[in-house]
Amino acid sequence: MGVALVAVVLLSDGFEEVEAIVPVDILRRAGVTVQLVAVGGDGTISGAHGIAVAVDGCIGECAAESFAALIIPGGRAVAALRKSEEVRRLVVGAFSAKKLIGAICAAPTILMDNDLLAGHRFTAYPGCVTGADESKSTIESGQIVTGRDPGAAAQFGLTIARRLVGAETAASVASTMGYPQQWATAPNE
Repeated sequence: MGVALVAVVLLSDGFEEVEAIVPVDILRRAGVTVQLVAVGGDGTISGAHGIAVAVDGCIGECAAESFAALIIPGGRAVAALRKSEEVRRLVVGAFSAKKLIGAICAAPTILMDNDLLAGHRFTAYPGCVTGADESKSTIESGQIVTGRDPGAAAQFGLTIARRLVGAETAASVASTMGYPQQWATAPNE
């Protein structure tokens, strides 16, 4: 029996709910184990629009070797995530370990802060990150997948699913959810 695929989603108060919950739902439907990890809190984290989410653990319990993908939603929470030494250590460790890293909306600023976007094409919320290709909803470049905004959450999640479990499974999830199958099968460059 193979090792279960695990994706870690970093949550802090003020995260953008759509950018977290939609990819989590897609990945779970694709058979990926998703762990919601609190940064700066524990138990329950509140999103930008008052939706409370129960978390599975805290960032201090998380190590890059324990997951296949690290996902960072945007929202007001990004300001706190950018200041966290634990987040910096985990993101840099995941990058060094060649893990898949997904960052959506304002979250690519965390990758930029740590010099991880050099040589990569990426998107981000308009005006957030210098050099972002804001014309694209989702871009994958090497081990990094970026999404532009809440409207890109499904395509972002399906892209990560394809990278983790393959195009066939991701396309099946897209079909059952009513999303375009090309979001799950074609590279987003």
